[in-house]
Amino acid sequence: MSDSTDYPYCYCGLRAEIRNSWKTPNCGRRFFSCLHWNGVGYKYFGWVEPPLCARAQHIILGLLKRLNEMEESTKRADIEKVELLKFEEENKKLKKLNLEFEEENKKLKAEILKLKNESTKKTRLLRILTDDEKMMNS
Repeated sequence: MSDSTDYPYCYCGLRAEIRNSWKTPNCGRRFFSCLHWNGVGYKYFGWVEPPLCARAQHIILGLLKRLNEMEESTKRADIEKVELLKFEEENKKLKKLNLEFEEENKKLKAEILKLKNESTKKTRLLRILTDDEKMMNS
């Protein structure tokens, strides 16, 4: 079938192309079809070769199954990779936020300590004033 004159022509006038069937029971078998096969229009169809033997069909189906499993595994791995990258990016953001919160926490603790010291000083001063007032009243 190497010569283009061996290819049949569709009813629409276009030369039919060779495709592979991936459905049972003709998995791996080649066929002629019109370029418009999947759409509306002419639907020329013809087998290029006779049916495959049962062994060949079994082998092709097994290989096709393995290929599909590998493609599915690759898709899952790609999805997991994207999810991992998103997780890592979110983790970086959370770590940055954590550092910011820790810095803010340090500032607040220092402010609390300062306020406690001021409160202690004011309490002492108030006691002194109260003691002085008691002494003056007595």
